[in-house]
Amino acid sequence: MRRASHAEVRRLKTEGRTASELVDMRIARCWLHRDKEMIPNNVKAQVAGALASSPCLAKLVAMREELRMLWTRTNVCAEQLVTDLQAWLVKAEQTDIGALQQFGLRLRAARV
Repeated sequence: MRRASHAEVRRLKTEGRTASELVDMRIARCWLHRDKEMIPNNVKAQVAGALASSPCLAKLVAMREELRMLWTRTNVCAEQLVTDLQAWLVKAEQTDIGALQQFGLRLRAARV
């Protein structure tokens, strides 16, 4: 996640984004690896601003949240979890976000 956010900051700089957008992105970069409940209230506006200025980053965070929700469900059987994870992996691999595609491929290749 952090590597992807660094790349997104560089991309936004080359697009000539405003200083406040870049500040929001730098602040968000410190918190995006955390669950949204763990982000302090005083930086939530900057994180929201960063996500609003970057559809790529917003997609990355949304996919991360979907995966977290898959892993935390306890009311479904193992077969359903596998099916849902496979669907998530297909979705991740079909995005145009390199970091997400690579993560999907690594996760698919993992063996327990």
